[in-house]
Amino acid sequence: MNTSTATLEIAADLAIAIKANAAMKRQSLDDYLRNMIEEDNKSVEAAPTPNYAMLEALRRIAERSKDMPYTSGEDTQRILREGRAGAMFGYEPTE
Repeated sequence: MNTSTATLEIAADLAIAIKANAAMKRQSLDDYLRNMIEEDNKSVEAAPTPNYAMLEALRRIAERSKDMPYTSGEDTQRILREGRAGAMFGYEPTE
């Protein structure tokens, strides 16, 4: 175990708070700070990773739809009604 020491300059009120927290947990200051660092490292390791499969799917969708013409949402109701009336099967709309 390495027993070297280091000197840190921190605000007095922060030093008092750290010592008080260590005392409440009945730990030495070294153990308290070491636990804080280990917990911080665990939270960094547990960071979520990107969903690469979904990102690839979105990239393929964007690539496939880049040459498609833009369709406004203004005619949505009309298009749905024509489709329901049979226009997609060659029938004329009945509305």
